[in-house]
Amino acid sequence: MIDGLAIKIQIGSDEVRGWLPLLPDRFALINASQEHAGRDRYAASVLAAAVGLCWGGELLNMSLHTRIGPIAVTVPPGPRALVVFGGDFVAFGDAVSDALMRLGYEPIDIFTAGGVLLRAITDSIPTMGEVEASADFSEATPPASTVPTSRSA
Repeated sequence: MIDGLAIKIQIGSDEVRGWLPLLPDRFALINASQEHAGRDRYAASVLAAAVGLCWGGELLNMSLHTRIGPIAVTVPPGPRALVVFGGDFVAFGDAVSDALMRLGYEPIDIFTAGGVLLRAITDSIPTMGEVEASADFSEATPPASTVPTSRSA
């Protein structure tokens, strides 16, 4: 499922290319997931937000609901879209759900994909033990050469 940051999102019968968000967004998503665990309405929104953070498919037409009414969000999904939503995973997830349902995806498929992605995001973060086990505390080796290999004209 994961190749570097590139991933494949299985949503319904479709497989969509995507990417894992950078570490700060991964940590924030995990925290939001833990904060809303057991609260079905918000937990589902966070699962949809996981899909939006990783989504690499076609642009999603999302709406940001404000005090003065909805505003169309024209940035692509992913971390930049989350910024437009002020880092609010529930509002972002709601907008992602609406956009994906307009594309024909069923809510259960969105939330199932979100659960798989949340596990992948959690698993992608190395533990302290893994970091320590892979740490190489030997001295750095100098570069092979810094001499140019051709002359500039």
